[in-house]
Amino acid sequence: MIFVRDIKEGSFEWNSNVYVTLEKARRLSAHAVKSGDLLITKMGLPPCLACAYPSGCPTGIVTADVIRLRPHVAGIDSRWLAAALNSDSFKRQVRSITAGVTRPKVTLSDFRKLLLARPSKEEQTRMADRLDSVSQILVNELLRLQNLQAQRLGLMHDLLTGRVPVNG
Repeated sequence: MIFVRDIKEGSFEWNSNVYVTLEKARRLSAHAVKSGDLLITKMGLPPCLACAYPSGCPTGIVTADVIRLRPHVAGIDSRWLAAALNSDSFKRQVRSITAGVTRPKVTLSDFRKLLLARPSKEEQTRMADRLDSVSQILVNELLRLQNLQAQRLGLMHDLLTGRVPVNG
């Protein structure tokens, strides 16, 4: 089962660990999710966070607060579509629907009214490739930062415990 809490902006983190029987899954097959589908939250802060369902995950079933979008593969790059749905311009449209509400929620009817420009498939793929490259650089830099912070903590510990003398 896929819940709102499993969907992050641009990434899927399956935390729910809730399953249904095979028979129940067959009855809910209209809500089945497979690799390449997009998952979009109907509620949360903010609503309409989107991510692609990753390859390697078993077939899932979305709950009522999740929109499953299955892009037409020939005309849409799902990586681009997820990024476009998480863009500032799309989020502004969502905010206009949910403004002034205590608990923001977007209905399927609301979602269908939202507008999104659609470049050619080739341009979508180029944009998605660039976003993937930048994301990988970001991941690498964050790992590098974590390593430097750990190294700094180790050095500070050595200095404060006297393992390394401070000449001064």
